Amino acid sequence: MQPLVSIGIPTYNRPKGLVNTLEYLLNQTYKNVEIIISDNCSDEKHNIEQIISGYTAKYDCIRYYRQPENFGPEKNFEFVLTKATGKYFMWAADDDEWNPKFIEELANLLEKDEQFGFAFCNYEFIFDLNYLSGVRDNWGQLSLARDLKSFEDILRLTIKEEVPADLIYGLFRREIILESFLFSKNNGLLRYFGSDKILNLVILSKTRFTLSENMLYKVHVNSESASVSMHKGITSELNYRKGLFKTVAKCKFNFFYKLKLLAIVSRAILEKYNLIFKTRLVKFMVKVNLHKYYRSIKGIFIKENHH
Repeated sequence: MQPLVSIGIPTYNRPKGLVNTLEYLLNQTYKNVEIIISDNCSDEKHNIEQIISGYTAKYDCIRYYRQPENFGPEKNFEFVLTKATGKYFMWAADDDEWNPKFIEELANLLEKDEQFGFAFCNYEFIFDLNYLSGVRDNWGQLSLARDLKSFEDILRLTIKEEVPADLIYGLFRREIILESFLFSKNNGLLRYFGSDKILNLVILSKTRFTLSENMLYKVHVNSESASVSMHKGITSELNYRKGLFKTVAKCKFNFFYKLKLLAIVSRAILEKYNLIFKTRLVKFMVKVNLHKYYRSIKGIFIKENHH
């Protein structure tokens, strides 16, 4: 018999996306699944509870929970994870697409080799933005991250933000993702900018992953999901690197190896502080020069009026 796969869908105010996600997941060739939906107190006008009642009446594998108040995305992700009972677990965003063989292929990879804590696949970004449209695959970054042998190399790649954040939407051995998520939450690591990448780093400190070369997943990048990255600045990048420092400090490593890792992150933090200092210095010099220019123009104007 197929091992049970738990699918957690944290959702909020996206009835259409939620219905599309359910259709993709119910059409998977892998049938031994449980689907856990946590509605983060969506607005009543969306009628999500009513919409989902039609699915729960038809499919015994779906469990729906409506939160009494919005407790934020982190707790919504945690809620569906802690309700899971399967051998394997995956999060499903309410605006993405899955090939019918997504779960089957990834579950087979994990069943074949116990050394891997999770599996993922080649996937596409679908850009649905006013200023950008098109498709981009991520095989290069994925295969690079998979083939790295040392955590030190993974850390360097994570500092440069070249480990795809979407790894968290792979298929995990449930105990691995539960342990990693609770470790990150209890140590305050999910409060930092780039918390998805930080969670990936925690996971990769505990296990390796395997990949299917097949294109089985599509991530939609729309104006809502792009808004966070658009507002990213130097301060956010500094906050992200501080989160990486704390992650390394909390993870279990040999003492001297941990010192080496912390030195790598410390250099990255100092580089960002240096950039912030230079940026602020440039802004200050521009402001001073503008003030001088204003005074000189004002002086010329006063002299001409006197004449």
